[in-house]
Amino acid sequence: MSTLALRTASFPSPAVAGPLLKGPLPAWIALYVNVMPFQGASLLPIPHPLGQAIAQGSLLVALLLGILANPGMVLRPNAFLTLLTAMAVLAVTVSIHNEFVVGSTYRALRLLLFVLVLWVLTPWWGRNDLPLLRAHLLCLG
Repeated sequence: MSTLALRTASFPSPAVAGPLLKGPLPAWIALYVNVMPFQGASLLPIPHPLGQAIAQGSLLVALLLGILANPGMVLRPNAFLTLLTAMAVLAVTVSIHNEFVVGSTYRALRLLLFVLVLWVLTPWWGRNDLPLLRAHLLCLG
């Protein structure tokens, strides 16, 4: 099965010959931590603001891990992600003119960053060995 892939301008790197991570599992775990709401009651007594910072900071970690797994930035065309990107860009443009500028723009930019991480993980979408499904099931377990 051949896949049409869009490749960005690749920069020659003498030290790195391939991806630093073998698959999408670490990035998917960070995305999973990002979307889970922080509940105060857990085994570790983590203060609520620190727990929220961990949950929100995992989005940047997911982007970093996704780039490490896909260093060539190979992107597969995807109609669903195109619609999500349009929605996120529209959310950013609307949030700038909102009454609550800082909060709404922050949330819209986080949505745009989430969609960007999904774009970075597109080489693993639709593969026969289902690596994203396996990663998600591992997160659920």
